[in-house]
Parts: sequence; C-alpha cells; structure tokens
Amino acid sequence: MLLLIVGFEAWYGSRIVLEEDINKVIPSSEKNNKLITVLQHAKFADRLLICISQNASEENADPAMLTAYAGALIDSLQSKAATPYIETIEGRFTPASLSGIYNLLYENLPLFLDGTDFESIAAQLNDSSIAIAIKNDYEALISPGGFVMKDFILKDPLSLTPLALKKLEALKVSENFDLYDDYITSKDRRNLLFFLIPANPSTETSKNAELLTLIDRYQDNLDEHFDHRAGMIYFGSMPVAIGNAKQIKQDIITTVSIAILLLFLFLGFYFRRKLVFLLLFLPALLGGGFALAMMFILKTEVSAISLGLGSVMLGISVDYALHFLSHLRHTGSVQTVIRDIASPVIMSSVTTASAFLCLLVLRSEAMRDLGLFAALSVFSSAIFTLTILPPLFKEKQQAVTRKSYVNAIIQRMASFAFHKNGKLVWLIVILFIVFMFTARKVEFESNMDSMNYMTEDLTDAENYLDSISSYKLRSVYLVSSATSMDDALMINETQIPSIEKLQKDGVVHSYTSVHTFYPSAESRKEKLSTWHLFWDDQKITDVSTAIDK
Repeated sequence: MLLLIVGFEAWYGSRIVLEEDINKVIPSSEKNNKLITVLQHAKFADRLLICISQNASEENADPAMLTAYAGALIDSLQSKAATPYIETIEGRFTPASLSGIYNLLYENLPLFLDGTDFESIAAQLNDSSIAIAIKNDYEALISPGGFVMKDFILKDPLSLTPLALKKLEALKVSENFDLYDDYITSKDRRNLLFFLIPANPSTETSKNAELLTLIDRYQDNLDEHFDHRAGMIYFGSMPVAIGNAKQIKQDIITTVSIAILLLFLFLGFYFRRKLVFLLLFLPALLGGGFALAMMFILKTEVSAISLGLGSVMLGISVDYALHFLSHLRHTGSVQTVIRDIASPVIMSSVTTASAFLCLLVLRSEAMRDLGLFAALSVFSSAIFTLTILPPLFKEKQQAVTRKSYVNAIIQRMASFAFHKNGKLVWLIVILFIVFMFTARKVEFESNMDSMNYMTEDLTDAENYLDSISSYKLRSVYLVSSATSMDDALMINETQIPSIEKLQKDGVVHSYTSVHTFYPSAESRKEKLSTWHLFWDDQKITDVSTAIDK
C-alpha cells in the first residue's frame, strides 16, 4: 500500500507546474484582472533597459568606445544562442529607420497637424518665404550630402514635414540625452542606452533567466575585452520578476531547511533513535506529496508562493506522528495508541484543514492555492499517521521509562500550573490592555512596489539610471479598453483635456499619448477635412506658381 501511495504521489506530484508570478498575490477582481492582463500583454512593461557606461576613473569621455561596446554586445545578442529569447532590439537609429520615420510622417502629414501648425504654414505661403525655401533646397541639393536629401526635397520642397517631426519631441523622456553615431547617449557622452524586448513575457522567469545568463556572460567577455574601461547594467520588470522567483525558491528552501534542522535537534534529543526520527517525517512527507498530486489533478498549475509555508505545514503535520510515537513510547501498545488518539487526531486535522479552506473565499489566487494545499496536506498527514505508522511497529512495544534531559524539561513545563501563578496572570492582563492600544497603530503596507524583491545590483542599477535621467519618476499608464481599437482611441482622446489640466496644475510632470500619432477614425476624418479645406484650388495654384518662379 505504501508503494502505491508513493507511486501515485511521484507520478502526479512531479508533473505539477509551479507559477512564480508575484501578481498571483493580488486579489482577483474585474478591475485588477484587467490591469494584470494589460501588464502581461503590454510590451512596454517587458522592455529591458541596457545602459553601457564609461568607467568613472576615465577622465575624458570616449563615446566611440561605448558605441563599439554596444555594437559588439548587439552582435552577440543577435547570435544563434540568444535570438530565441529576444523579439527585437531598439535604440539604434540607422539611416533606413530615420528615412522610414520621415516617410511615415510625410505620407500622413495631415493627421499630425493642428490649428497652430496651419497658421505657421499659412505664414510661409507668401512669395518671399517660398523663394527662401526653394533657395535653401537648392543649396542643400548641391551640398556634399545633397544625394541623401534629394528624395525628401522633391517630395516636400516647402519643408512642411518637420512640423510633424517636432511632435516627436513630446516623446522625449529626458533632456539629458541625444544621438551619437545613431545611438542614444547622455549629453556628457559617458552613457549609452538601448532597449531589448524579450520574446517571452516577464512571467516566464525560467526562460528569461537563461537570457540574463547569456547577457551576463557577454558582459564579462566585453568588460575584459575593453580592459574594464566600460561596463554595463540593466534594469526592467523582467530581471525584477526573475529576482522574485529566485527569492521565493530560496525562501522555501531556507524555511523548510531550518524547520527540519530544529525538529531534528529537538526530536533527536527527545527520542534518541534515528529510525523514530525518520518515521516522524514519513506522514508529513506523504501528506505533502499527496497534496501536490491532488493539486495537479485539480488545477495542473499552482502558485509557488503558496508553497512558501512549507515549514509551517511540516510543523503541523509532524505533530500527528509525534502524538502517535509519544503515546506509543509510554503505553507500548499500538492498539491502545490507536484507540486513544484516533478521534483527537482526526478532529484536530479536520478543524485545522477547515481553517485553511477558509482561504478559498479570498480573491487572491495564491492564497486560494495555499488554502487548498495546506488543507490537503494536513488532513492526509493525519490519515497517514493512523494508517501507515501502526503496521511499522510490533503490537507490543516495551514502554520507555528512561527519560532524556529534553523529556524532563518538557514534563516540567507541562506540569507547571500557569493558571495558578498570580503574577503571570496579572502580567498577561496588563499586556492585553497595552496591546489593545498599540494594535490600533499597526498599518498595512499599501505600496504595491514593496511586494517586489530587488537584488542589490538591481537597486544600484535603478539608482544609477535615476542619477543620469528621470528614470524613477512615477509613471502612470492610462489604458483605454473597448471592444474595438477605434473605440479605445476615442476613449483615450476624451481623457486628454483632463491630463492637460493636471499638467498645467503641476500634478503631472509630462505625458505622451498615442492620439498624437494614431488618432481615432473620427479625428482622422476631421483632420483630413481641415487639410482639404486649407488647400483649396486657389491656394494650390498660387503656391505652384510661386515655386515655378
């Protein structure tokens, strides 16, 4: 029977999938579920920011070295080993990409203009302004770089597209950065930044951990190649999620290990028999394995956070075997032990399991997993204690009369009449009164960021990025949700006046909105109508005549 139980638990328990998503702790509601869905599917949340910096000991800035470092790193990230983990790398503006941006703005120019822009265009349509524009075009064409500008000038001789290009300035996060050799660098030329978008979401911690391992390896090689004159740091939700997952695993291993060690020391001195110690843990281990097997059958996936109380479950489950062995130690009869402890053990396990099952009414998936796992583990451990342990002992055992030092201490504590000690009773009453007042001052953590564990390296990286930019400015993402993209865009546009008022009042430092470059269908229709009304037949004829002169 024992082999069948072990086989059942090993087959199903080993197939369970542990989820390491910290979001599982967040209570489930329509609002929170929508928020989590947005964060899990939004690429902006998964971007990995990579910053290549010059060593502080270097007196003179060497941006060429930074671009060489970046180029070598990007080449490594585009190798066969790394490409399965990377969707795209952003941050280098090649001539082709700049040309693509210019053409996109030119072809959709009416959609990027507002009333102020049309006033500026109207002021440039007199003969003198057009003559100056054509003269500038001619000088640009005969310059050494004229072949690059030829297509742009022929398409847009009056240089109207730069009006749309200015809209890009609204996307500028910090004034401390500009371009150097097609890369984003700080103005002091000592830092270079680019972005990496992983192929997997930040919740896929195991796969993303392999990517970070590759990046760390490339960094070590490049640091050595450049004689440590330059280095690299990275930051983003992905490494933070990996740190959370590693910490959860480490916490589980640490707490369970400490619990086993303390139980080993305490029970070892109490029983002084190695075999008995192993039998103490047998029902607890079988109960934990049974709980995992049943969780796989019921859910397939379980939050790893729910297993974080493994040390608590171990302590509770061991109690049942401890009752059995302690009673057997003094009575020497297996039947007597079963008759005496069966009802108390069953009742105790049922009430404890019921208490844990109350967690099922919570909206947090991690807490529900914890409640189900704990209830199954505790109840099955009690059943295994009453069914697995008895056959492992002879019916008649020699009662142990020799007491150990630990046993003597326990007997003395158990025989102490706490209720008859007046001083102790008054001390408890006084503490109760004090705690009634101090309990009101307890505050619950309301900052969701505190749920995230960050390593020292990640904390240092965040602080360094903040020192060269406004990286730690609190970003609030306003997400519009609807049944269609156009409806979502319209909802987004209705929020702009409120956001502009907040910015005017100083509540919002700055904002960027998709409506600037991707307006709704209704807004596009209005902008095109404004464009056609502006460029009437007479105005087109006048401008064409002025250009031909």
